[in-house]
Amino acid sequence: MEDIVIPPRLDEVQYRQLRTAFEAKRNVIVQFSAKLTEAEIRQQFDFLLPKVSDSFAASVLADLAEMDHVPHDLLERLFVVGDTACQVTICLRSDLSDSLVALCESSTDQNVIEHWNRRRSGP
Repeated sequence: MEDIVIPPRLDEVQYRQLRTAFEAKRNVIVQFSAKLTEAEIRQQFDFLLPKVSDSFAASVLADLAEMDHVPHDLLERLFVVGDTACQVTICLRSDLSDSLVALCESSTDQNVIEHWNRRRSGP
């Protein structure tokens, strides 16, 4: 298992280098070099959301969505454009706004539905 460390302010050159490393490895852990501020989280989302169809960008966004201090407006944007992993990550959070709950409840993705139902019926 190898770590891919994401800097607080990711730029295009770093993104391409890290994506290449991500694609070349089989088992990787994406992590951040430091606890991100809200401004840095917003910068990461703004940079990565247009690239969400790329598996590396989606992976980084799913990891960002696990952070406890991500603003809900960003989670809502990610839920709408993100892949299944992003949506599942969001639906597993315990601090969902009413609008995020509605998105999770109305999902038609079987994986999202399965995780959402497990979360709701869990301990």
